[in-house]
Amino acid sequence: WAVVWEPGARIEPPYSTNIHDMGNHPAYVTQQEAAQNAQRLSAGPSGVPSRRLWTPLFHNWVDDMLGVSLTQPISYCGDYSCFQGVVEAFVSLEYISFYCDSEWDRLRHLLAHEMYRVDITADNSSVFIVKQAPSGEQEGVLVGASGSMLTRQMFADRYQDELHTIVNATATAILLNFSSWGAEALMSDQQLFTYRLKAGVVSDIGTCDSAFDGCMQVSTMSVQLDERTRWLVVVVLPLGAFGLPGRKAREIVDEQVTGIKTELRREMEKARMVGIAIFGGAVFLCIAVALGLSFLLSRRLSFLADLIRRLGNLDFAHDSAEFRELRLGTRSRIIEVENLQDSFCRLSHGIEAFARFVPETVVQNIVRGDPSARHLHVSRRVVTIMFSDVRDFTAISESLNERQLLYLLTCYFSAMTSVVESYEGVIAELLGDGLLAYWNAPGDVPNHAEKACKAALAQQEELAALNRSFAQEGLNFPELFIRIGLHTGAVLSGNIGSEKKMKFGCIGDPVNTASRLEGLCKVYGIPVLCSEATIEALPSDTSLMCRRLDVVRVKGKQKAISIHQVLGDTRRLPPAAKTVLLERATSYEAALDHFQHARLQEASNMLGKLLDEEPTDTPAARLLERVQQHEPQADFANGWSYVSHMTEK
Repeated sequence: WAVVWEPGARIEPPYSTNIHDMGNHPAYVTQQEAAQNAQRLSAGPSGVPSRRLWTPLFHNWVDDMLGVSLTQPISYCGDYSCFQGVVEAFVSLEYISFYCDSEWDRLRHLLAHEMYRVDITADNSSVFIVKQAPSGEQEGVLVGASGSMLTRQMFADRYQDELHTIVNATATAILLNFSSWGAEALMSDQQLFTYRLKAGVVSDIGTCDSAFDGCMQVSTMSVQLDERTRWLVVVVLPLGAFGLPGRKAREIVDEQVTGIKTELRREMEKARMVGIAIFGGAVFLCIAVALGLSFLLSRRLSFLADLIRRLGNLDFAHDSAEFRELRLGTRSRIIEVENLQDSFCRLSHGIEAFARFVPETVVQNIVRGDPSARHLHVSRRVVTIMFSDVRDFTAISESLNERQLLYLLTCYFSAMTSVVESYEGVIAELLGDGLLAYWNAPGDVPNHAEKACKAALAQQEELAALNRSFAQEGLNFPELFIRIGLHTGAVLSGNIGSEKKMKFGCIGDPVNTASRLEGLCKVYGIPVLCSEATIEALPSDTSLMCRRLDVVRVKGKQKAISIHQVLGDTRRLPPAAKTVLLERATSYEAALDHFQHARLQEASNMLGKLLDEEPTDTPAARLLERVQQHEPQADFANGWSYVSHMTEK
């Protein structure tokens, strides 16, 4: 079916025609190609919504006019899987030229106004449209131009010969300036440049600046009609067409300024005496008001600036008088300062709450604007890792109700977190009833291995005080004991996760090793255990006392490691206790050396003596049991191995 409509004619019912093969009509071919392209996609035609497309330029078979059509596929399902036909709306190039002519005529009337007084003609100005096609199809075809009617011959010759000189010259200037109609600059941005047209010759592209020597100003804008059709709209005018009003306005302003100056001189003479009389009072009043406002503003703003500076270091300034005033609702009477104070309070509360979920160093880096703190980022660092766990926590949780258990855990985590942070550690995670903490990440911590060991000893002391506190409060809570494993090694530390969700942490084998060491505390019956790597990272003048316990191969590892018990801090021990502890540690390590060299009798004798003095020494009892499991004549030739193999985590 085809519908023909002419202005002024009555619209008749559509009539059927078989004169032309509609399957070869450009409107149908355009949508059919889109359907075929959709068929080739992996999602198939059902995955491509039907859409409107423009045809290339063609001759309409109804009236043999040159033009383009906007096409809409007929598809009841909304995609190309049910493509059945096409509806087209034909637009002739004659109509497009008529539209360009109308716009040029509006521009001519605008510039003829007394504000501009510029007379433009078809010889020195034009509005025209050129087809852009990145693929090269019909690129550079003139679609419409003011002051002309496009003919078939003009379609064949593009913008050459039969067009007016101004269009031809401007097209030449565009091609000289941008090389092609499909240039990226022409397609992406609005362009503005000048050229000189003199005796039909185009020159001085981009450098012509005289409004009276044949200089033309060109403005272009690329219009995207659909995914493959783009038109370039071009307007060319004499340079300075819109500059005359500025010169006229300047002349009028100069005249008005001259008149105002004359009038002001007269008024100034009249007001001089009055001005002298009130000048002193006005100056004094202004100074007083300015000083008062300055004092009010500067005082409040200086307080606020100091609080913001401290907030950048995660110092929430709870002890300051200024913060207490803000917390109590005291605000400035100046609304802008009041808004700043309200915003600061919200920011402070938000950052303070945020710091309870994320390590403070990470929050500080975010607040200070460190780019790496806001994105996925890791760096290689040597850190000391602590894993802690409450002994027999399952049995403890079964003996308490929910409120009691929540209270116990809150007190326990509060105490342990304070100890870790006081020794410059960072709490990475709360693991049910345990803690995961790092030293030397994300910030640098000198002597991090020593501080981690001392934090572990301090946790044991703090836990004993917490147990006493529960007893004094009359709470029938089971006594708490914790096991702590420490290991030092190189890890990848930083923000890990995904682009949408991330957390601070460390990844690497040392993290798993620290977890295994915490589990070995249960095997050896000791509260704090560390690896050989942590011992080697201690400073030479450390006050820590440790004893070498054993060489073990933990589950999942092939390489055996030496483990040590952290006994105490010699600076905090009485001299007598320090001496006894040192003697016992030395005796145990000597017995361990005998065992590792298959001198079983010597090892048995020394361990028996140690257990006589201290029967609760679980590592000594365990080592004696291992000694007694071997034959006295065992030697290296019989495959002697002193490594303990752990089958559980």
